[in-house]
Amino acid sequence: MEDRFPVLPRLAERMVSVNILDSATRLAAQFFLTAVPLLFVVAAYAPPLVRHQMVTSLRTVFGLTGAVNSELEHALPPATGDLRQATGVVSGLRVLLSATAMSRAVQRLCKRAWKIPRAGTRIAPWRWLAWIVLWLAAPVVQGPLHQGFGAGPWLGIPITPVGLTGLWWWTQHLLLGGLVGWRPLLPGAVITAAALTTLTVTARLYMPRALDRTLAEYGPPGRGLRDAVVADRGLRRRRAQHQRGRGRGRRTGAGLAPAGGMQPKGWGAGGPGERPAR
Repeated sequence: MEDRFPVLPRLAERMVSVNILDSATRLAAQFFLTAVPLLFVVAAYAPPLVRHQMVTSLRTVFGLTGAVNSELEHALPPATGDLRQATGVVSGLRVLLSATAMSRAVQRLCKRAWKIPRAGTRIAPWRWLAWIVLWLAAPVVQGPLHQGFGAGPWLGIPITPVGLTGLWWWTQHLLLGGLVGWRPLLPGAVITAAALTTLTVTARLYMPRALDRTLAEYGPPGRGLRDAVVADRGLRRRRAQHQRGRGRGRRTGAGLAPAGGMQPKGWGAGGPGERPAR
């Protein structure tokens, strides 16, 4: 086997060297922790057309219907003043900055795959944000791409791997900072695009049933996370109001003098806590 297909042992050795299972688990966790809050931010601040296209793409790609589709609409509601107030501009920026953990994880995986040493290879942080912006725009066009821009799946299925190849080709070049040329990056982009195309095509077969079962057993996770964000925002607002009220009370109390010019026992000329002069 090794004599006929010498590339297979080298491929297996490289997959073990980059800890592919551990890296995949970390990427999945980072995706869940960053993608869901980012979707809330998009729902709060994106134009209605962008939000509608994103929901349509998610529904089309994963074949969502019934209760799961209703929960998707509820998790990404139209932008309102209450939703923007609950999310907050500062909180949205914090979520966007924390989402760079996902881009840094992909960057570390690419470096390990190409055996690029960590020391002496500094890559500009703006590339992390650029990758996040790219992947925020990707779900918007994923649905039309999957449907062949209206022509049907017969055109969408062939052009989907082409679009994904370009996406992952540019991803590697961006996160590696141009340390590796375009041509060596192409095979990895083609393999990744082929795997994602297979996953996208077959997702309609198992994702609706899996999500329906999860929704029935554990409830809607999107609604719980969004309600938690709103509750945390309200709690911080009440805490700030309470702190301001306590500050005004201290300032008001400091300006009061005891009636009759008499000072309580233990008060000195400087106020409470200072011993009287003897």
